[in-house]
Amino acid sequence: MGKLRTQVNSFGDRVDLRAKFLVVAPDLEFKALKEVHESGLQLTVVVLANLTAGRWFVLADEIIQPVVSILRLRDNESPLMFEAKKRVLEFDGIGIKVTADIGGAIISRIGIVRGGA
Repeated sequence: MGKLRTQVNSFGDRVDLRAKFLVVAPDLEFKALKEVHESGLQLTVVVLANLTAGRWFVLADEIIQPVVSILRLRDNESPLMFEAKKRVLEFDGIGIKVTADIGGAIISRIGIVRGGA
C-alpha cells in the first residue's frame, strides 16, 4: 500500500493513491481474506486462478486511476452465449457450451503494484 502511495507519475510527482483491490493467487486467498478482515482495511480481495503461486497485486480505486479495462463487443446485449452440446452416448445429463466474448487490458502502470513470487 505504501508503494502505491509513493508511485510517481510521468512528471515525477507522487500520485498518493489509496488501495482498493488486493488481487491474489489461489494459494494466498485465505491469508489475504484473514489479513484484510483482521486489520479492518477497506480492501476488496479478488482471487485469480491463473496467477502464479505467491503472486499478488494491489490496485487503486478505478474511479480515480483506471488500471484494467474490460473489453466487450459493441451492441452485444450479453457477452455470454449458451449452446446445447451434442449428447454423448452413455451419459446421463446435458452438455452445455458457454462462450464469453470479453477481454481485458492493462491501460496504465500507475495505480498498480506487483508483489510476491
